[in-house]
Amino acid sequence: MRRRQYYQEKKEAIREKGRQRHHENKEENNEKCKKYREKNIEIIRENDRKRYQEKRKHNNPTIICDCGKTIKKSSLPYHITSKYHINYLNQLPNLATVLV
Repeated sequence: MRRRQYYQEKKEAIREKGRQRHHENKEENNEKCKKYREKNIEIIRENDRKRYQEKRKHNNPTIICDCGKTIKKSSLPYHITSKYHINYLNQLPNLATVLV
């Protein structure tokens, strides 16, 4: 509780000190970052690949269209104008008359 109150009272001063510290140590931090990246490039690339695959799964789910085709959600507008989809929808009234 005391920490929160202290932070609320000194919020701007704390942020300013952080900015100042960041500015003073900018070059040193950049060098450390470069060294770490050079040393662990394979690990970083692997993590990037995993992150990319996760985002791909969540941002672009697979859906089933009315015509029964399985497609990605992002390609739905293109699929709706495709010959396959249009022909299927045109055959629906014909199928209903054949079944009756």
